[in-house]
Amino acid sequence: MPNLPSELVEDILRRLPVKSLKRFRAVAKKWRSLIDSDRFVKLHLRHSLASLSNRHLITGGVGVCTVALDSLDKAEYVIPPFRFNGSEEISHSCNGVVLVMSQPPVLWNPFSRDYKILPDCPVESAAPANSYSKTGYEFGYDSRNDDYKVIRVSDFRHKITHASIANETKIYSLKTNSWRRIDPLPSPPPYLQLNWHVHLNGAVHTLVEDPENANGARIMCFSLETETVHPMKMPSGINVRDFVVSLDVTGDFLSVVCSNKKRVVIWVMKEYGVADSWAKLLSVSSHSYQRSDYVKPLVYSRRGDRVLLSCNDKRLVWYDLRKKSVRDVCVDGLPVVFYAEACVESLVSLGGREKEKKKETIRRKRDDFLSKGFKLVL
Repeated sequence: MPNLPSELVEDILRRLPVKSLKRFRAVAKKWRSLIDSDRFVKLHLRHSLASLSNRHLITGGVGVCTVALDSLDKAEYVIPPFRFNGSEEISHSCNGVVLVMSQPPVLWNPFSRDYKILPDCPVESAAPANSYSKTGYEFGYDSRNDDYKVIRVSDFRHKITHASIANETKIYSLKTNSWRRIDPLPSPPPYLQLNWHVHLNGAVHTLVEDPENANGARIMCFSLETETVHPMKMPSGINVRDFVVSLDVTGDFLSVVCSNKKRVVIWVMKEYGVADSWAKLLSVSSHSYQRSDYVKPLVYSRRGDRVLLSCNDKRLVWYDLRKKSVRDVCVDGLPVVFYAEACVESLVSLGGREKEKKKETIRRKRDDFLSKGFKLVL
């Protein structure tokens, strides 16, 4: 191995799972330096995304589990390295990082085990009369500034109508480790009960009322790079009062899921931001997949001919896009109720590695001092 060219070593290492890379950091100082470098972290992530490798499901609800997507055979429980009661909601994954919506919230990479507890962020606004507050979090990646950002929306709603009266929006930057207040974001109507929970192309998305159609909705996008809001059209003909309507990401496409006790229909936007590119991915009657009020698309298969669906957070099925058939997926050890998200392994650091580097520096200085200051004579 010492005689291998460094380019070949790097090419081999970038294909490996995070667990192996963490072990191989102990092989040699050069390997540790390489694996810890920002350049290699991004190289490893790009390779995993491009090759559809090192993909998992991560589930919350009753503890945290990961399930390898290549096998989908068993769930492995993960114990977070911070205080966690097991019932906190876990967000979607962005570059292998998830947001644990505890108090305080925590950014966490479950594969590298690195985490960042977010600083306190008190609500500054006074609650309007006859209102109650509802707080939601979301996060994503700002590629322009190479920064992970968390959005917190404190929404004040009327006690009787539940309509939004006002909200306070703040944004957290991992780079600066600080919160700051920004202009309020539009709030979803109460019958949709959604937050800014869908991240794609450096923006988070939600559904809001369509002022031109009482039974319709439109997509609102908040760019994490420019911190501006802009609208996006839904597929035509969707009545949000007849279906449970949700936004999601299927593969690399923004998707709209419409489901009720009779049918589930999933649309995908083939070209991001282009209204005419909406295409119907699937339309399935309830007898094909058993009646489910809520269906969530999770991920495409490697060949792109199947979509993995979560039904009512209790059941996983593969839907074959060509045969238009459904097959149950049995995962050993999966909880009865789970909230699944697709994710990819990564080495993305959230600052926790700085503590490790400091400990290593102190240990190295101590060892150098001992080796130079004391000489054993046999």
